[in-house]
Amino acid sequence: MPVTHKSSLITLIIVLSVMTVVGQVQQKTVADYIRDGIAAQRAGKHEDAIREYSAALKLEPNNFAAQFNIGPSYFVLGKLDEALAAFKAALVINPTEAVIHVALGEVYGTMGRTAEAIESLKEALRLNPKIQKAHRLLAGYYAQANRRDEAIRLLSEFAQQQENDAEVLYDLALLHLDTGSSEQAIELLNRVASLQP
Repeated sequence: MPVTHKSSLITLIIVLSVMTVVGQVQQKTVADYIRDGIAAQRAGKHEDAIREYSAALKLEPNNFAAQFNIGPSYFVLGKLDEALAAFKAALVINPTEAVIHVALGEVYGTMGRTAEAIESLKEALRLNPKIQKAHRLLAGYYAQANRRDEAIRLLSEFAQQQENDAEVLYDLALLHLDTGSSEQAIELLNRVASLQP
């Protein structure tokens, strides 16, 4: 009898030890999934990132970080409808976040939906007029829509605020070249060259 009692006690201790170890191997949290999704994106593993963000969204469907961050991975993989849906869902969660409108504008533009791209980017700039990417994208879509004067005005105003922004000045120079203002384009390209180290 004592042997059986002893082996039962050992079995109980083993079971409790396993249960303790299993209890310590906790389920991943939403923050864990988001952290791993960001790491996967940085490593260029967008399918893995989508899996991580999707898992976070299963646990917390209205998590802004997971909902927004899944969009760029879909975009990079060319899954534009999914990217658009992700950004629209993020917009429902946080409608005043300008960067969502920038992302929507870029997706719409890539899909050839220029009018919607323009509206999204204008809203982004209404919310935060300092976003360089929104200015550059909006100017590009204006140019695509044969609204080059608006594109030049937009970038000229932004270039005055950001005097040494080489990318904006370069885009502005290209627009001037496109409209036949080669002297203005050359002047801007010389400014760009003077800014480069």
